[in-house]
Amino acid sequence: MIAPLTLFISLSVLLYIARGCWIILKRVLFKSTLHNVPGPPSKSFIQGVLPEVFNERAWDVHQQISKTYGGIIKLKAPLGEEQLYVFDPKAMHHILLQDAHMFTESPFLIEGTKLLFGPGLLGTYGEQHRRQRRLINPLFSNANMREMGYAKGKCIAKYGVFLIADDLPLGLGTVSFVTRSPTKSEMIDMLSWASRTALELIGQCGIGYSFDPLTEDEPNHPYILAAKALVYVIVTSSFVNVLKTGALLSNMSRPAANKVLLPAQFFLATIVKIDAPRLKRWLINHLPWKALKDLQNIVDTFHETSLDILRMHTGHDMKTSDKKKLAGFVGDGKDILSHILRTNEEAGKDERLTEAELLGEMSALTFAATDTTSSSIARTLFLLATHRDIQDKLRQEMAESKGSLPEGEELAYDEILALPYLDAVCRETLRLYSPPSGVMRMSREETILPLSTPIKGVDGSELTEVVVPKNTNIYISILSHNRNPDLWGPDAHEYIPERWLKAVPDKVAEAQVPGVYSHMMTFSGGGRGCIGFRFAILEMKVILSMLIENFRFSLSKKDIEWRMTHAVATATVVGNDIPQLPLIVERV
Repeated sequence: MIAPLTLFISLSVLLYIARGCWIILKRVLFKSTLHNVPGPPSKSFIQGVLPEVFNERAWDVHQQISKTYGGIIKLKAPLGEEQLYVFDPKAMHHILLQDAHMFTESPFLIEGTKLLFGPGLLGTYGEQHRRQRRLINPLFSNANMREMGYAKGKCIAKYGVFLIADDLPLGLGTVSFVTRSPTKSEMIDMLSWASRTALELIGQCGIGYSFDPLTEDEPNHPYILAAKALVYVIVTSSFVNVLKTGALLSNMSRPAANKVLLPAQFFLATIVKIDAPRLKRWLINHLPWKALKDLQNIVDTFHETSLDILRMHTGHDMKTSDKKKLAGFVGDGKDILSHILRTNEEAGKDERLTEAELLGEMSALTFAATDTTSSSIARTLFLLATHRDIQDKLRQEMAESKGSLPEGEELAYDEILALPYLDAVCRETLRLYSPPSGVMRMSREETILPLSTPIKGVDGSELTEVVVPKNTNIYISILSHNRNPDLWGPDAHEYIPERWLKAVPDKVAEAQVPGVYSHMMTFSGGGRGCIGFRFAILEMKVILSMLIENFRFSLSKKDIEWRMTHAVATATVVGNDIPQLPLIVERV
């Protein structure tokens, strides 16, 4: 007798094979409405051009295709699928704003995110997503940031790794040169400290919990280890051993999530749609797939930690062991989660978030904000180490701005946001080196995309619009828009903070870019634009101001390369896959 699980797997495989054969046959026999859209030639029907365009070192490829083909490009995907690569402002405006109902995130990606983090902002769409944004979005206004961010017991200043107290900086591993010799320099991995700081800040200010004491010892909180396992640890390592030792393997390659992604398109796409948690759990436990089980262990750690923190906030009874485990609870009513809970209590029954949704929001606040913010901070430090004149100018601005303050007093929220050169440095980093290189959408129906700048079709004709077939995957290139010479000028690929000390070019101002921040696409736009971008910018400015005021950064002798990994740009030393950014640091 055939076991039910074996029968389920066999039927699923046969179904997907038959469906796949029919899709491929249609692509070969019928001409697509995208046939006249230009794009790079494909060397392989099996792989298409995606391996060349979407890999860790494809920076030059993106620059070349955007320069060659214009604001909308056809990409040949595996097995003849046609996708679009878009950075034309008018087309992006239609996709993200005007016709947003016609373009959604891939259902598979949404459902997969929901499986990982729960039904929060990252794992929902449609009316459920809009309802959550209506409740949460007002909490990220400038007024609330003033209370929750800088003024929250000066949380960011207090728990930034680089706090100066009694004239001695804490954190930074309490490195010897910092405490004894202000002239001595030492090489420090600033990406590691930026990552730990970003997680701790969003933990304290976001959900009222301290994950990391920010000492030199490797952090060992289960949530931190689970997050690292999800992003960095190869599947062949044991997740249980990682939790016990807190150690990351030196031979990191693909993260656990990536090992699941390709086969997940066939099996998880079905599993995540099952609206029966026990059945879903049973299938995951019984599938002969170790990577999926590792991923489930990671998800369980996220869920259990978030649930315990939520119970501490809401005053629900907890076991003594749970309270000891959550000794880092610092909820004081001023963190973002506390505001969400109060707003949720006051909301009408139909608008109120469920416990599952609240847990999803906690995951969105903690996990999603960490890598992007730490990448931006690390990239800025690298750029300042590369351009020492810019670093000196920024340090001078900090010294002059604090010169009139009483000794020991820090700049207020509005004062630090208003520093013009610090603002210019942050904007230019976020423009030229956005942590994510792009976002994905899928067309729900056949529709027309108008273009602000016509492109030359394959047949030589001028195209002012493109007919997009139903279910077309669309990659909106943040990278190519933010570096578009037609908008930003011939020096668009150069790092020039001074460009932000004057008005943006007329073409940029008139382009109706749908981004939520400063005519850029760095934080995306529309109904799924980054809801916490103001907090991210505040965090970035406060940390950088404290660092540059007290430390000088220089390049080490190690060659650094930046990779398009895990949807976030990551620094590594050439020849080593471990994310790291060693810089020479000395006390000013």
